[in-house]
Amino acid sequence: MLGLANSLSTSGAVSEFLPHIGISDCKLAFYPDKGITVSGDKVTEWADQAGAHDAAVVATAGSGAQPVYNTTHLTFDGVNDILELHKGGSNFELDLDTSDGGWTIVMIVTCDDWDASNQVIVGVVGNSSFFIRHASGNARITAKVDGETNHMDTDSALTDGQYYCLIVTCAASGDPLTLYVDNTAQADTESLANNGKDMKIESFGHRGGTDFIDGGYKSILAWDRILTSDERDLI
Repeated sequence: MLGLANSLSTSGAVSEFLPHIGISDCKLAFYPDKGITVSGDKVTEWADQAGAHDAAVVATAGSGAQPVYNTTHLTFDGVNDILELHKGGSNFELDLDTSDGGWTIVMIVTCDDWDASNQVIVGVVGNSSFFIRHASGNARITAKVDGETNHMDTDSALTDGQYYCLIVTCAASGDPLTLYVDNTAQADTESLANNGKDMKIESFGHRGGTDFIDGGYKSILAWDRILTSDERDLI
């Protein structure tokens, strides 16, 4: 059923409240009931709701690489499903700049097996320098920023099939890389060798090789600054 995006842009099972509204500097905002175009139950396009760029940004899936849609989430199969960002018909890399207040990436996701290794949540296609993934073992999230790998252990194991709000923040100074799980800061923070570390996003669910995620997405949001605790509470 093509063209479902038109009806879903104004209605859906998920609340009409959009967490990024009223929180400045949002660069990308993808929700499961917004901007979805499907063929059958397969997602062919997922439209950004932030409107922060001079042309529409969409996450597009090619034939044979399409996640499954339902009213609450998108499901990725862990084999080949991927959504790649495009703007004006060309590949688009979001660059989150640390020079003016850091960045925040919010990912409401689940995995069918948190013990499985190297499943990328966000990344850059064919580029090993930028991604956020869960690494081998169900209590670790890895963020690779400008080629520098940072392993952040969660304070407790993650439960297979359960959704979590994972937030990764990078500041321009101090302890710049922090992981939040359901808005609770984890004890294992990481300091980058160079505080001025930009982050790039080009794809959801894959970055290269066999690093595909096996799980589901409820939303992906990105800000070009650190969110305050009150702003995180809104999400």
